Amino acid sequence: MKKGTYPVTLFMLLGCVLFTPMTMAQGMSQYSEPGTVPASPGTMSESYGTTFGRKLGSGASNMAMGWIEIPKNTLNLTNDIDTKYVLFGLVGGIIKGTLHTIGRTLTGVGDFVTSPVPTKPMIRPNYVWDQFGEDTTYGPYFQLTDPPGNAE
Repeated sequence: MKKGTYPVTLFMLLGCVLFTPMTMAQGMSQYSEPGTVPASPGTMSESYGTTFGRKLGSGASNMAMGWIEIPKNTLNLTNDIDTKYVLFGLVGGIIKGTLHTIGRTLTGVGDFVTSPVPTKPMIRPNYVWDQFGEDTTYGPYFQLTDPPGNAE
């Protein structure tokens, strides 16, 4: 690194970390009325800052926490099969979890790098700890979100 770039990089990273919760709270405040439920991320008309913060945060968390797919899939596969095939659930869950770890980490890199482009999330659930009992799915890739004002 060049001399003097470390403080600038640290300042930018700190700004992103502090900026993300504010944009998420601002974007979700419009759904604070009783009885309204927010749609999944990327499907509602979000501000650019909200989309940027969501993609940056989910990309970073998916890169760092993608390994949680291994115990998640091991638990889910073991619970889904008959009790006499527990060994199959353990081995199959480790293999399936390893593949999803690679997928979640790579989509995290993709979301992190393309965070300035307002696209919908590439992976569902958006975070590994959301809907822990559901299987991870992928796609649609690089589908743009609705521009503000074009919500149906």
